[in-house]
Amino acid sequence: MNFIQENLPFVNSLILLISMIFVVYKTFSDPDIKNKEDLQILETRCQYKHERLDEILDDMRTSLKLLKENDIKHIEQEIRIISERQNKILTILEYKGTLKEEEK
Repeated sequence: MNFIQENLPFVNSLILLISMIFVVYKTFSDPDIKNKEDLQILETRCQYKHERLDEILDDMRTSLKLLKENDIKHIEQEIRIISERQNKILTILEYKGTLKEEEK
């Protein structure tokens, strides 16, 4: 009994020291593990966002290309109409010019 009483403070100190080591280890290791998981989640999200942005940019490029092609066709059509009208006006002016020359 005397042996147990003598060594009880030593055993208590040893248990306290082991528990403190464990607490310190958990205190520093848990945030690292949690941060590692958070970082993986953020990397995954970032990858998905970049993929989505790439898709959006590709769609915008395609839309812009189609818009340019459509506008060019539309402008060419308008120029063709203006050219036809100009030819008609020139024909009318030439006809009137010949009429005035014949009247003289």
